[in-house]
Amino acid sequence: MSEREPRRYPDNSTAFEAQFSHPEIKAVYGGEIEVYDIAPEESKTEVPTIVAPGWAANAKVFQDNLRELSNRGRRVLSFGNYHGIENNLTNPENIPNTEWRKIVALIGIIESQNIDKVDVMAHSEGAIYTLLAAKMYPEKFRNIVLVNPAGFIEDESWRKLTARFAKDIGRQYLRSILNGNAYQPALNKVGRARMKQINSPGHIKIPKLAQAVKHLGPEPTLKKSLQAGRHFGLAVRRPLATLRETFAIGNQDLIDTLTELQRKGVNVSILHAASDRAFPIDKVKQATEGKIKQFKTRPGGHNEVYLNAGKYTRAAERMLTAMEKEK
Repeated sequence: MSEREPRRYPDNSTAFEAQFSHPEIKAVYGGEIEVYDIAPEESKTEVPTIVAPGWAANAKVFQDNLRELSNRGRRVLSFGNYHGIENNLTNPENIPNTEWRKIVALIGIIESQNIDKVDVMAHSEGAIYTLLAAKMYPEKFRNIVLVNPAGFIEDESWRKLTARFAKDIGRQYLRSILNGNAYQPALNKVGRARMKQINSPGHIKIPKLAQAVKHLGPEPTLKKSLQAGRHFGLAVRRPLATLRETFAIGNQDLIDTLTELQRKGVNVSILHAASDRAFPIDKVKQATEGKIKQFKTRPGGHNEVYLNAGKYTRAAERMLTAMEKEK
C-alpha cells in the first residue's frame, strides 16, 4: 500500500460530529476539564492519539485535525476549557503556570479516561508541555509528533520571538482574507487594497496592517467575522500575551528532554512548515538533529497545521504509523 494512499476506514463523519459536539466535563485533581474523546467505528490501533494545541488554541480550533485522525481509525482526544486543576498536583520543577496548567490538563485527560498509554500530535507551544509531561510520566507516552514546535531555538529573545510570531500569524491571516474566505467581506475596497500591499513579497509592514483595519466595511465587521471563524478567532486572540509568561521555557533548551525520552523508549518526530517565521525550520532542524526519529517538511506557515488540516494531519498520521512499526 502506498504511503500516499492510506487505508480507508469506514466513514466516521456522522459519529464524529455527534461525539465532538458533546464533550464531557471530568473532575480531575480537584478541578474540572472539558474532554473531547472520539472513538472511530473501526480502530487502527489500541493506543489513542491526543491533539495538544498551542497558545490560545483548543480542541475547537483543531476540529478538522481530530476528524482527519478519526477517519483514519484513531481514537482521538483533546481538551477545551479547564479550571481549578493546576494547584492540586505537585509542580516539581517550578514550571511557569501557563505550561503547568496544560501539563496537568494533558495528564488529567489520560487518567480521567483510564488510558494506559497515548500517542500525541502537538502543535507549537503544545510541544513544550507535551515533552515536559512525557518527561515526568514517560510510561504514559508512546509516540509523539511535534508540529512547528516551540522551545528549540537557542539564544532567543522576547522581542525577536514576538516579532516573528506576529509576522507569521499576520501574513497567514491576511492571505486567508485575500483568498476569498469569510473574512474578506469585512473589509471595504480601500481596506482590501491595503491588505494587498501587506501581502506582497517582502517583509510585512505593521503600520500598513493598522491602516487596513481602519477601513472596515459596514457588515459583517471584522470583529464578527473573527468571532465566527474557528481557525482565527481562537488561535490568534491571546498568543502574544502568553508568550511572555512562557518565555522562560521557550528559551530553554529541550534537547536534553528529547535525549531522555529517546532513552526511555518514547519516540519523537517533527513535522515542520517550510515558511514558519515564528520558529524557522533551519534552526529547529539544526537543534534537534540526531535526537528524533524523523524530520519532515510541508509547505506553509506556523499555523498551516489547522488552516490546511487534511494535508498536515495525514502527514503526521503517517509519521505516527512509521514509529509504531519500528517498535
